[in-house]
Amino acid sequence: MQLRDRFASRGIELPQWPDHNEALRAMLHAFYSLRTGKPVGWNFAKLIQVAQNVAEYHPRLMTGFGFAVKHFERAATLADQDQTGKWRDRVTSASAALARFDPAYRPTPDNLPLMRFLFPEIAAKVDAFWAKADTVPTVSA
Repeated sequence: MQLRDRFASRGIELPQWPDHNEALRAMLHAFYSLRTGKPVGWNFAKLIQVAQNVAEYHPRLMTGFGFAVKHFERAATLADQDQTGKWRDRVTSASAALARFDPAYRPTPDNLPLMRFLFPEIAAKVDAFWAKADTVPTVSA
């Protein structure tokens, strides 16, 4: 309880049962995997499996994941492990969706405060990217 209270005093609400918050767990596993260069928290053998999992099941992490790949210099590792080209295709698809500010890729708001605390360099880029989405005029059909 004290840990949650200390984070709450910083404006970071931690869930009472973190194991039940899939989006939070995925963010932590993905970013720490990129930081260490090997899978963390998931039973994967390679970093590319982490990337594929994020792209497939956690599109809301893709903005931060992309910035984290660059920040932790893991693009070459992912490219080397991408023997099928599936990751390359997913990056192309996600990049196109992000260029349109597709709301399916907008980060989970509840996780942003913790991202800002644990990964401030990445979170700053995520915040700046999505701030642009809020200033883009909508096109009516």
